[in-house]
Order: sequence, then structure tokens, then C-alpha cells
Amino acid sequence: MNAILILVYYYCQSWLIFFVVMKALELAGWLDGLFQRHDVVIRLGYAQYYTDRLNAHVQRLSQRLERVLPLFYTVGMLFGLLAMLSAVLILIFNLYRTITAPTAQQVLTAVVPGMNVPLWHGLHYFIAIFVSGLFHEYGHALCASTERLPVHGMGIFLMFVYPGAFVSIDDHMQTIDPKRQLKIICAGAWHNFILSTVAYSLLLLLPLLLTPLYANPAAAVVSFVPEESILLNHVQQGDEITAINDCPVIDTMSFRSCFVSVYTNHQPGVCTSASRIEQAKKENGFQCCEPISLNPSALQCFLDMSLSRVCLQATQDARGDLCSIDAECEEDQRCIRPTLEADERFVRISLERKGERLDDVLFIGPPGALWSAFDTVNRQPRFRLWGWSSLAYSLPSELAILLHYFFSLSGALALLNMAPVFRMDGYHALVAALRLFFPTLPEQVHKRLCSGIVYVCTFLVLANTITAMLLIAQ
Repeated sequence: MNAILILVYYYCQSWLIFFVVMKALELAGWLDGLFQRHDVVIRLGYAQYYTDRLNAHVQRLSQRLERVLPLFYTVGMLFGLLAMLSAVLILIFNLYRTITAPTAQQVLTAVVPGMNVPLWHGLHYFIAIFVSGLFHEYGHALCASTERLPVHGMGIFLMFVYPGAFVSIDDHMQTIDPKRQLKIICAGAWHNFILSTVAYSLLLLLPLLLTPLYANPAAAVVSFVPEESILLNHVQQGDEITAINDCPVIDTMSFRSCFVSVYTNHQPGVCTSASRIEQAKKENGFQCCEPISLNPSALQCFLDMSLSRVCLQATQDARGDLCSIDAECEEDQRCIRPTLEADERFVRISLERKGERLDDVLFIGPPGALWSAFDTVNRQPRFRLWGWSSLAYSLPSELAILLHYFFSLSGALALLNMAPVFRMDGYHALVAALRLFFPTLPEQVHKRLCSGIVYVCTFLVLANTITAMLLIAQ
């Protein structure tokens, strides 16, 4: 939470500095030409860019696809009507479920980077919202052009942290027949549904699409080792973790499960030669419980099943099979355990590097220090570019996260924007739909019916938003 507040503070400060500098330049007359040529608006916490340069492109595309787009947007109109009804039902069900079972999985969940999703997902979130908004408004513009309605221009804006887009369509839209109105209104949500579907398909196909560039070994691949890591000299980027203790690792999920088992399972022992134990007792004595170290010369205190102490070099003498009792070892071996503090564990990590098995890395200490010692991914790059290795390892997961946000946020925009709520497309779609299906309905009844539905649905949206934020705050 402190990190979020610090980030918000610096972001607000940046907005203030940007606004003051731009206003100073504007008052000095240095930006008059720029603002007039590109129709830029800058206010405190708000920036906007508007252009009509894409109008010709939209018109040409609508003419080129004039045989396809009318049917395409008719299907979009049917989707919009279905989405409107679905949005109302989902809002009712989600509110009921939130009130009666707040701990259960909700149908709709607010997404706030830094609170219920990682803060570093903020960039993915921003890109997905921005592109979804652009594609939404492009749908309105292209459908309007298909219906021979002039498009004046399109714009983008940034309102504090929220990016968005808008399109300016000819005022004659209010005079055309309701069916054409409905097609234009539903086109934005239809485009969002298409974008969400494409993103989900790419997410499913991502492993296949990445096959030429990435191998998928049956291991967790080390993608990053920070300079302050306690394993900096023992683990390298690209190493493949195949096991933690006796728990096999085949991917990052199994790596996490095996790591959790370090906490939950009993501390294993190690099978060690009985003659080596007796020799160590004579050579090293018993005063060996030194601070935790990965130095091969450091001695570690071990206990056998009879609680007899022995000092051994952990990196040399603790490489036998893991055990719980002497009976699990060979006849000439004993099962010994390191003496540990309450928050410490003995962990053995099995590694491979470029297809060759390495000596196991032995760790004695708090598991939290081991967890932060490196990051892991599922895929191994087939090609490595000098200076871009970190990006090569992180690219698959970054693409997966971005596609996930495109799927979820664009899909949510397709659904919720069709809810009959004030200032949403669903409000205008409701008006047009009632005129289309009930053309003989008296104007006064039409207005009252629209107002009643919109007020109820607006309450549902506000109630869902408030309860979702309260759940996040808890």
C-alpha cells in the first residue's frame, strides 16, 4: 500500500509539472501552431488529441468491404442486444452473490493494479485498456461509414490514469431509422468481443506459436538471478531446476508446489557413510554450529538418529539419498539431519546446465531467502541475443499476461458497455431498440420505460462497483 501511495504521489506531481510547463509554453505563444495543427487540449489531469486524418481511411475501408460489413454489423447488432440482456442478468447475479457469499469467486471482479493484481501489471493493464478503447471507437466509426453516415473525426485522451478514445459522428444519426442506429451503437461492443476472442485464441495457441523460438523443457528455467542473491555464484540464468529435495520439478507450477512442500513436509535427512561419520567425529570435534554459509570449508552440525552430534562439510558429505530413518539408507550408511533453527530448512536443488547435470546446490537457512534468490519461467530461448537475454526469458510470460488482460478487459468492456446505464452505449441502444421493436409505443411511455430501466441498471452498476471495491479493501 505504501508503494502505491508513493507512486500516486509522484504521478500527481508529474501531472502538475507537465501542466505548468505546457501552460507556460502556451502563454508564451510557443505552442499555438502545434495546438492548432493537431487539435491538442491540455488541462490539469487531462490531455486530448483529436484528428480527422483517419476519416479517408475509414471511408475507403467501408467501401472496399461494402459487401461484407453490412452483414458483419448486423450480427454485431444481435450480439449487442444479447449483451445488453446478459449484462443486466450478470449484474443482478453478481450483486446477489457478493452479498450472500462474499468469499466465493465472483463473476465480475474489479481489477486494481497494486491491490488485487501486481503493481507491475499496470503497464499491461494500461495497454489493454487503451487498445480496447481505440478498437471500440473504431468500430463505431467504421459502422457509421458503412451506413453512409459522415464521421467528423476521432480522438484519444488520458484522464489522470485512465486512457480512452472517442469518435465524432454526424448529428444526423438521431434522424436515421432505429435499426441503423442500433448497428452503429452496438459496433463498439462487437469489436471488443472480436478483440477479446482473438486474444483468448492467441493465448491458447501461444505455446505452439512460440515453439520455433523457445524450447519447453521438463523443468523450471532460471530467468533472472539478482546481484544480491545468496546463490549468485551457484545458479546462472538458463539453468534448469529439475528437483527440490526429492520433489520433481517439471514447470514453474510444480516448482512452487515443491517449494511449499519445503515448509509443510518433515525436514529430510541425508544418508551418509558410517565410516565417514566416525572419521568426522575424530577430526572435527563437535563445536561446529557456525553461521549459515555456502562456503565449502564451513562445517555444519548434524544429528544422527541417536541424537549424537557430528560436524561435516555439508557441500561434500550431505549429497547422499534423502531419508527419514536409518532403514531407508544402505547397510553401511546412517541417516543424519542438520541442526536447524525453527525458521530454517535444509534444501537440495537439482540443476542442469546446457543438458549436463550439475552438482546439487545445498542450502541451509530461511526458505524465504531461497525464494527470492532467482526467478523462474517455463521456456528456454533457442536463440540468445547479447544484451537482450532477460527480455528473451521474460517475453513469453509478458505476452501471456498482456493477452490475458486483452481477453478479460476487452470482454468486460463489450459486456458492461452494453448495460443500459447513463452515458454508456447500452443507454442509447435501449432507446433505439424500444423504437425498433415497439414503434407504436407512445412517446411518454417510451421515455418513462427507458428512464425506469436505466435508473435500475445504473444502481446495479454502482452497487456492484462499491461492493467490489469494499472486497478489495478487505
